[in-house]
Amino acid sequence: MKTAGRILILILILAIVLPATFVTLLTTSYSRQVWRQFANLVDLPLQADNIQYDFPYHITLYGVATKQEKLPFIEQIDLWLNPDIRRDGTWIVDSLLIDGLSLQHGLPTLPNLSHVYFHQVALKNIDYADESFSINGLNLQIQEPTWASPSQSLPYGQIQLSAEQLYWNGEALNKLLIDVDYKAQDSTLYGASFNWRGSEVSGQAEQYPQGWSLVNVTVDKLNINNTQLQSLFAKPWQELPVHIHHINSVDLLNAEIEYGNWHWQNLELSVENATLPLSLWETTAQISLQADSVSFQDQTAVEPRLNAQIKPGSIQLQELSFDWQQGSVQVSGDLEPEHWKINTATISGLKWAIQPEDKNDWWQAATEKLQQVDIKQLEIERSQIIQLSHPPYWQLSGLNLDGHQLTVKHTHGRWGVWNGKLNASVVNASYDQVLSSHAALSTESENGFWQLTRLFAPLEQGYIEGFGQYDLSAPSQPWGLNLNADGLPLQLVRPYLPPALALNGFSDLSLDLQGLGGDRSMLAYSLSGKVAANLRDTTLTSQSDQSLKTVTISPIQLKAQRGEVTMQPITISGKAITGSISGGFDMANDPLSGVVYQLKDLCGKVQGDLFSRDVELNECVTQSEPAKKEKEPSEAPTAAPVGDINIEHHEEFNEVVTEEDEDKTVADSTAQ
Repeated sequence: MKTAGRILILILILAIVLPATFVTLLTTSYSRQVWRQFANLVDLPLQADNIQYDFPYHITLYGVATKQEKLPFIEQIDLWLNPDIRRDGTWIVDSLLIDGLSLQHGLPTLPNLSHVYFHQVALKNIDYADESFSINGLNLQIQEPTWASPSQSLPYGQIQLSAEQLYWNGEALNKLLIDVDYKAQDSTLYGASFNWRGSEVSGQAEQYPQGWSLVNVTVDKLNINNTQLQSLFAKPWQELPVHIHHINSVDLLNAEIEYGNWHWQNLELSVENATLPLSLWETTAQISLQADSVSFQDQTAVEPRLNAQIKPGSIQLQELSFDWQQGSVQVSGDLEPEHWKINTATISGLKWAIQPEDKNDWWQAATEKLQQVDIKQLEIERSQIIQLSHPPYWQLSGLNLDGHQLTVKHTHGRWGVWNGKLNASVVNASYDQVLSSHAALSTESENGFWQLTRLFAPLEQGYIEGFGQYDLSAPSQPWGLNLNADGLPLQLVRPYLPPALALNGFSDLSLDLQGLGGDRSMLAYSLSGKVAANLRDTTLTSQSDQSLKTVTISPIQLKAQRGEVTMQPITISGKAITGSISGGFDMANDPLSGVVYQLKDLCGKVQGDLFSRDVELNECVTQSEPAKKEKEPSEAPTAAPVGDINIEHHEEFNEVVTEEDEDKTVADSTAQ
């Protein structure tokens, strides 16, 4: 009995003394040899070049090698044990620090940690790479880490992360900082910041069952062009484990961005309470922006400002303003794909030159579905518009326009003013080389019945005045026009006449026409009324020597009855040129024909149809003695560019009119 008692006492002493001796030896210079002997004895999965034990709970391993291929070497491991080292079958560790590790082939297989509880796990100086991304200079600290399953690589917990660079699919995030409460659901990103493409990004985010919501995200000094943007769109963003479905607040500061034909300089953009994906007519968002300038298809707006509330199917423009073409533009209202409701639209000081290279496909795309525009107040002040894209060129200077309660609809294939009043005036106007000063126009419309209540345009040697109406509400669209003119330049009609009848001079005109404008067929079978004109100071170009000859033209009388137009024969008389115009035509014919002209010049006879540029007979052109070539249709007289016209100081149009003496002409002909 005494022997058994002694044995038990010896076992108890050994159970206490041996661990104490082992621990004591770890604190001496023999710690390295003792640890190796112990690791071999218990077959540990790692070896250490050196070990340091700080009594009572801190152990440091240096130069740790493992048996896993993906975890070849660790520079240092620090382990802080909890005073209550084991509780309810679970080992308790206050802190684990792994310092100096390179993982270039993905994560190693983690041991089963279900029987270990960590208060904190930290990684320091880690380099990592796998098939998806790489990260350099990683420092990671996780409070109360929890693994829901052995396959979970990143545990849940309070995470603070920093890294020199994170690289994914050609995108580099430098100087990365993250502070997040990572949970199985409803995680919170307290803060994140990094440098991306030369810009500084920072913000917070919150997780909801639908996905993440960005909170107070700021992107400063972003500079991105179209090529880079297309590269971004092509990346597999859907493969990321983070799904963003909502923007609480995102701000772009000092940005320069190209997007398609758009180019924003020094852009400041704020997007709030937005649902993703962003789509013009399908999302909800509050947007405000301002910039130094924005360019689109060779057009530049200076200092644009926008405040808008976007909802599915509508855009509420609280403010839209910018400087364009030396003028200012301000617009507010509600926009829908098919219906725009404009509260105010103000344009002042505009100087717009419409050039041949100007593109308007963007406007066609923007208004493709548009069917109606309502404008409560429209004002254009002190503006100028010059059309230089194609002849005949025209210009409006000192344009003022005032519209109230306007409704413009697109029906029966065309746009028309259905409601409202519109008044316009212009200080100077030109069409081709025809000038007018202080012209005025007034219209009003009610339920589709549009009326031209006033048109008055002073000319250099006369005026134009008229009134009319157009019923847009009826499918047939009946219309009527009454126009009177005195001193109307014949240059206005020259592009529509054959070259042989390129008249110069003036006309006193009286026009009273009615018809149906529903389509061309309706117009062709309904046109009725009369036109009377007296021409004065008229000249024609002689084909014999291309000089201007004075001619007298008898009064022009046209009558239309349901599309059939009859004309009183017209005589042309002069010392050098004589002729006639006679016939009639039916608007239903396509092409029009039936009005024949004949001219006798010194060199012979010219004959043709008024509606055709093909000359039926031209005796002035012969094989033996060719005259100057008759102008082809494409060589029709064109207007001088508006840029050559000085509206304020317009010189009189002077042409040398040659009055030839018939006797002298006969004598010269005989001499030849």
